[in-house]
Amino acid sequence: MSFRAARQPDHQMPRYQTKITRQFPLKKKALLGFEKIATVNHHYVNYLKRLQMRRYRHDTRVGPVYILPNKARWDIVFNSENLGSYHSPEAAADDAAGGHTFTPSGGISLDQLNLSFDLVNWERF
Repeated sequence: MSFRAARQPDHQMPRYQTKITRQFPLKKKALLGFEKIATVNHHYVNYLKRLQMRRYRHDTRVGPVYILPNKARWDIVFNSENLGSYHSPEAAADDAAGGHTFTPSGGISLDQLNLSFDLVNWERF
């Protein structure tokens, strides 16, 4: 007896089941993925919490430069101004040290502040 012969006719299936779950009734939970969605959301929340704990600061002669998490990106902040958004803190540190960011309103370019290219030399707080 094949699997197709064992399945119920369409008129006996409840209305909420889709065509896929009619063909594979035993895999309904796996196809809908309610447990997987809850698990992914839980891990995503923990990931965001870990990101929020990792913040970086580099002290300079005119004030600190920060690399702060913002949603799923990393922002360079100097004198309360956002100077750019990056996909990783390493990329943000590299561009900040090279001066490849927006210019702060004070007119001081970040490449003049002797920032470190390596994120290891930034203070983590």
